[in-house]
Amino acid sequence: MTSTKRYNGVGKRISSNIWVHRTYASEHLTTHELNALELVDFQYDVVRLDLTTRDIALIRCEDFDGQHEPVIVETLNLSSGKRTTSNTNPLIYHHKWLFVTDEYAGFDVAAAKARSERWQLHSPRTRNFTSRIGRLNYWRDWLTSVGLEH
Repeated sequence: MTSTKRYNGVGKRISSNIWVHRTYASEHLTTHELNALELVDFQYDVVRLDLTTRDIALIRCEDFDGQHEPVIVETLNLSSGKRTTSNTNPLIYHHKWLFVTDEYAGFDVAAAKARSERWQLHSPRTRNFTSRIGRLNYWRDWLTSVGLEH
């Protein structure tokens, strides 16, 4: 089983940021923050919350449920109002099962966990590797090099 763990029941945490699927935003956002989300005209799949500053970003993925590692298409930072669109080598999410609970019906959570375990078995887990796998082109090349599906 993977050593990767959810943050407080649901969410992926790196440093002071957590990412959750929009379905689970209420697990980490205040009522005021949730009410603010309802006013935003933006289609999103993922909510990123900075636990220190409480800055929120809404993130739209190409196909969150259908892709093994969802591709980020566009981000809206609520504090600044700035929209950022992906380039030709977009960012991707690993361990998407962290963003949801085991009961999530949008994709097979057990299969997503198994995928994390499979690729981590091949991972060199070096800083050089982990700093590069967040980009789609490197990720696909690496998967091919170790014989895994992308």
